[in-house]
Amino acid sequence: MIGLFEVSATRSGKTISCTMFGNIAEKEQLFGELMNQHKIDQSERHLWKLTNITTKYNSFDNEAF
Repeated sequence: MIGLFEVSATRSGKTISCTMFGNIAEKEQLFGELMNQHKIDQSERHLWKLTNITTKYNSFDNEAF
């Protein structure tokens, strides 16, 4: 499903989140974009855990793309 999502990740009590456009089936890509948005270094990304993906707006169909 393609749409607008609120993506969140947590590391030792600290939570970061961001709203982004993407495909919910590609969770690793959404996670990578979240890390890039918050400028998390590659060496620290393994410490973060994807905690939540919430649909904000969905008006796109996979078959249309």
